Parts: sequence; C-alpha cells; structure tokens
Amino acid sequence: MKILVLAGMTFREALRHPPSLVITLVVALLMMAAPSYSFFAFGAGNEQLRGSLLSTHMLSGVVLISLTATSLFYREMSEHTILAVLSKPVSLPVYYCGKLLGILALLTLFYFIITCTGVMSTIISVMETASTRLNLLPLYFLSAGLLALAIFSFLANYLFAVPIVSCFFLGWGLLCPLVLLATWWLSPLFEPPFPLPEANVLGEYLKSALALFGLIAAAAAFSVALSACTGPAANLVLSVGFLIAGLMAPGLEKTWQGAHPWLAQAAGGAPNLHAFWLAEMVDLGQIIPWAYVLECLGYAALLAAGFSCAGIFVLLGKEYT
Repeated sequence: MKILVLAGMTFREALRHPPSLVITLVVALLMMAAPSYSFFAFGAGNEQLRGSLLSTHMLSGVVLISLTATSLFYREMSEHTILAVLSKPVSLPVYYCGKLLGILALLTLFYFIITCTGVMSTIISVMETASTRLNLLPLYFLSAGLLALAIFSFLANYLFAVPIVSCFFLGWGLLCPLVLLATWWLSPLFEPPFPLPEANVLGEYLKSALALFGLIAAAAAFSVALSACTGPAANLVLSVGFLIAGLMAPGLEKTWQGAHPWLAQAAGGAPNLHAFWLAEMVDLGQIIPWAYVLECLGYAALLAAGFSCAGIFVLLGKEYT
C-alpha cells in the first residue's frame, strides 16, 4: 500500500513538472509535422514516415524519463528531503519502487499521447503524387482541442487552484482518443471522402508501439537507477548512450563474430533494444506476431527488474544524514 501511495505522489509531482509538458508538446509537434519532411522520399514516403515515428517513440521517451527521474529522484537525495519520507517509516526498497512506478505512470501517459499523435500523423499520410489528398482533419481537431484545453486549464487554475500543467497533461490524454474517433467517423462523410489508412496497417503500427514501450520502460528503469548516483547531465548522456548501445549491439555482434570473438561476446551480452525491423514489417504489410510483442515485454520486464535491483543496492549503500 505504501508503494502505491508513493507512486501516486510521484506521478502527481511529475505531472506538475513543466519540462515534461514541454517535451511532450515538442515531440507531438515534430510528429504532426513528420509528413511534411517525408514528401521527398521517392515513392516511399509513408514507409519513411512510420519508421521516423517509431524512432521518435524511443528517443523521446528516454529523454523525458532521464530528465524527470533526475529532477524528482536525484533532487530529493541531494537536498536530503528523502529523510522526511524514510522517517515515516518507509524502507528504501519501498521508496525506490514507489518512485519507479510513479515515473513509469508518467511514461505511460506520455507514450499514450505520442502514440495517438503518431496515428494521427499516419492518417494525414504523405503527398506522394500531385493528386494525393491529405486528410488534415486530425490536425484541425487536435489544434482546436488543445486550444480549448489550454483555456479550460487556465480557468480551472484561476477558479479552483488546479495546477495548469497537470490539468493540461491529463486533459490531453483524454483528448487524443476523441480526436481519433472524430476523424474516423467524419472522414467518410465528406465529398469526396478523406482517405484513411488500412485498418491492418494501423493495427500493426500499434503492435510495434507496444513492443517499443516495453523497451523504453526498461530504459526508464536504467535511468531511474542512474539517478541514485548521478546528476541530470550525466544521467541524460548515459541514458542516451544506453539506448544507442542497445540498438547497435546486435549488429556489432554479427560484425565482430569472425574477426573479434571476444568483442562479439561482449556485444551479445549487452541489452538488445533493436526492434526497428518492426517498421519494415508494417511497410511490407506483414503481420507482427503477438508472441514477439509479448517476448519484447517479458525481456523488458527482466531488464527493468535487474536495473531496479541495482538501483536499490546503490541506495542501500548510501549514507543519509
């Protein structure tokens, strides 16, 4: 029960953290603009679009969690406010797990928002010929919804002292599925109808996003473990380095297999975060097996558990005075 209370407190604190909302806004803007810089792909614009969207999922999630973890976790230890929690009494493992769950809850909300935004960008699609008609309804609905949500958040803060960032963040999470439903229902009613992507393409895209969520959650556990002993700058550099190493490890293992066996073994022992073949599967219209998605989630859970144990071990070795 204490873990859930700490997780709720961490989640509410993370929602009030302005950089979290700023990062989400920037990432959503880049994803909505993705069709514009996929125009000149020589007939492969939609394939490039989906690949870039999935890449943005991973990098943005790692950056968000790295900054949030160090801001909420490392700050409490450096300012010794952790002592107020530990005097309740709350054990260090319970404290750590509560913080981790709260940060993962923020990651889930962020990931839900950018996944819905990615689906909107896919619906807009890419103008590959002069006669291609773009479906801009998601852009119109999302822009109007965010404007109305901003006005509502300011009024809620003025009348009821509700934090603006928290209200806007949670409202955005509710707005995204409404925008997608409105787009899906209203697009066929226009004359001529606005085009919609095939349902199987969106389904496989969502499967890919779910598999990547597990890998990002593992990277988040790594970042939280780092925040027990490193500051914001070092955490961000090491978290991005962990992501790059995880993406390159499978390729390096195959490259070094013959000439440098010991390097190949080292690369094979590194966490494997390479899942970008998912974009190719979506582009080829192939079905991504649910077994692979579950395997990714199980592998990510094992990594997260290992990193969490390491983080708790580091906390137990510290002195709090």
